[in-house]
This record gives sequence, C-alpha cells and structure tokens, in this order.
Amino acid sequence: MKQKFPCPCCGYLVWDYPDGTFEICDICLWQDDPIQKNEPNYSGGANDVSLNKAKENFKKYGVCEERFIGAGRRPYQNELPTSNQNE
Repeated sequence: MKQKFPCPCCGYLVWDYPDGTFEICDICLWQDDPIQKNEPNYSGGANDVSLNKAKENFKKYGVCEERFIGAGRRPYQNELPTSNQNE
C-alpha cells in the first residue's frame, strides 16, 4: 500500500506527499500551505485562518473554518491514523 501523509489540520492520512502540495483536504478543507505549516499562527496565504485556529475549528465544527460546515466529508477507514498504516 502506498504511504499516505497526515493533513496538518485534521491529522487524517489524505496526502500522497509529505507537504507543500497546496492540495485541499477533502475532510477538513484545509489547503496544504508550507508557510502556514512552519508558522502555525500565521493567518493568510492559502488559508484565511492560521493552522492553529483551523485545528480548533476542526475540533468544534469538523472543518477548518466555520463557513465550510457541511462541505467536508468523513474520513475513510484507510485514512485513520494508525501505528501500522504503512505495513
């Protein structure tokens, strides 16, 4: 099975590459932004909110921003983080 990498916002294994792809997570709708990953309190760039705020929002709303409520999806079983996901 091909290795998957976690979204820095929701933590689910959705990325084919470690980071910097600018892809959007189907689960939380966070857009992968290497600047925001390295500076988690930075608001702007690919996302309107900081990564830390997006994580708070994900816990509260299930998506990275309140305006996206209902637009994300539930994770698939193979996207759940586990210690043996790459075996």
